[in-house]
Amino acid sequence: MKIGNNVLFELLRIEVAASKKYYIVFFVILVVFLSITIAMFSAAISVPAQYKKDLSDVYPNGAGVLISTLSNVDAIKNSGADYVTFHNSYATNLVTLKNGNKSLDDLSGEAHIFKNETNRNSYLSKIERPFISGRVWNASDNNGHYNIWLSAFVANALNVTVGGIVRPDIGYTFELNVIGIYEDHFITVKESTEEGNFYEIEIRDNPDFIISYDLVNMFAQVMGESIDLGTAYLEVYDVIDIAKIADKLTKENIDYLDFSNAVENVRALNLSKSLFWLLTFLLLFVGIFAVSNIISMIVNVREKGYGLYKMLGCETSGIIKICFLGLLFILILSLVIGIFCASLIGLYFQSFASNLFNIEFHIGLVWYAPLMVFTMHLLAFALYYLKFKRKFASISPLSILLEEK
Repeated sequence: MKIGNNVLFELLRIEVAASKKYYIVFFVILVVFLSITIAMFSAAISVPAQYKKDLSDVYPNGAGVLISTLSNVDAIKNSGADYVTFHNSYATNLVTLKNGNKSLDDLSGEAHIFKNETNRNSYLSKIERPFISGRVWNASDNNGHYNIWLSAFVANALNVTVGGIVRPDIGYTFELNVIGIYEDHFITVKESTEEGNFYEIEIRDNPDFIISYDLVNMFAQVMGESIDLGTAYLEVYDVIDIAKIADKLTKENIDYLDFSNAVENVRALNLSKSLFWLLTFLLLFVGIFAVSNIISMIVNVREKGYGLYKMLGCETSGIIKICFLGLLFILILSLVIGIFCASLIGLYFQSFASNLFNIEFHIGLVWYAPLMVFTMHLLAFALYYLKFKRKFASISPLSILLEEK
């Protein structure tokens, strides 16, 4: 017998009345789990995103770590850093550069290793209009080519232009081809007189010359000094990448100095993301488990009633509608209430964190969080629906009525 709409709603009213206390429990538990899970889902997205933005604001030019020994240069090269700056006093601070009868000593230079990208991973790319003339660094310059970049100050003092030759006075004759000249970078510092009066002066804040690491290594060997005595500064353009660099260095047993605390801050960000997502999925699956068990309990309690409907001639599809329409309505109503409660929970945690930790952040309700959470619960609901439908269709009305609960 096919159930008409009037009969269907009357039987549905009877089912709701018969299972009222279970429906109330089902509704309350759903609201609790949906609201908390939606709030946690949103927090797992919005809080780390805001933390990441704050880190990017604190480190707008990226971040770096300092390595105090160069005993494992291969690991440094393979660290994934956007660029690496080497400092070795024997090779870059004690070199006298000559051009004909002109010379400059007590120079301070740098050695770099770069990725094969055009004018991106260079110290000079951080300076506005860095090159007066010449070409930018590329990967071929790390392959034993005797090339050098000079600051404008050194180039003027040696009277050398791009394409010219300079020679380092280290006891051996090396010809270094000047392939680039970059502008000097000045900063203002305060000095004081003997009387305690302060005045400002401008000083250059850039290396006198830049060469490849391979050439520094060659200089050190020629001078009989160990390259291990130098230091290296590994830097990334995106501060979030610095934790990956630190992990690779740790894996290679290389100690580093995180003087700006960038590594720890990024690791704290990654840890917070992991914890938020762990709690989100834990709440989601616990909620689904609880909801499934409550649905099972409601259906089992009313199973004899369903058997009576079937014995009276009601179709299986109509009985299943009676069973699940009320539950589906509660599920949808719980989602609406859960979204509102999730917003309140977000506001509470914002206030709580602000008062306890003096941290200001905003937990925004991500629009797709309710959709994702509801979809997971609806999937569990649909799976139980199919399971019950298959079970109910295979048994007789009499067996349902005689089944002991």
